[in-house]
Amino acid sequence: MASVSFSAAHTPYQQPPTSLLPVASTPTNAFDCLDNTADERVLSNQMIEAMDRGVHAFMPTGLHEVYVRIWNLHAAGRRDEARALFARLAPVLGFSNQHLDISIHFFKRLLHRQGIYPTARVRQAGAPFDAFHARVADELIDHALDLIQECRQAGD
Repeated sequence: MASVSFSAAHTPYQQPPTSLLPVASTPTNAFDCLDNTADERVLSNQMIEAMDRGVHAFMPTGLHEVYVRIWNLHAAGRRDEARALFARLAPVLGFSNQHLDISIHFFKRLLHRQGIYPTARVRQAGAPFDAFHARVADELIDHALDLIQECRQAGD
C-alpha cells in the first residue's frame, strides 16, 4: 500500500490514516478542513510524523527542493535535521496555508519570482490579498528562496 501526503494547503485536506501517526497524536478523522483553520494547521504539521510511520510520497504546491531535502534527510536517518529544516519552513506554511486564496496568491508570487510564470497576477479570488499580505508574502518568499538555494547547494 502506498500513502501520499499533501504538504501544502489543499481544500479539503485528506487526513492521513491514523496508523501513520504516533499513538499520542490528535485524532484527525473527524476534522473539518473546509471551515476550520485550527484543524487545517494540525494536519499541515504532521509531515515528519507521517514520514516516521512510512508515508511514501508528498505532493507539494511549491518549494520542491526544500521538501526533497527534508525527505532525503529523514530517509538517511537524519530526522533531527529534517525536523529543523521543516521548522524553518513553518513560517512560510503558516502564512500560505491560512486560506486557499492566500495560498494561490503566495505560490503564484513565488513561482513568478523563480521565473516560472511571467506574472504574479491571479484570477479574482474570494479572499482579499491586500498590501499587508503582499509585504508579508514577499518577506516570506525571500526566506523561501534562501531555503531553496540552500537545499540546492546541500547535495544530500
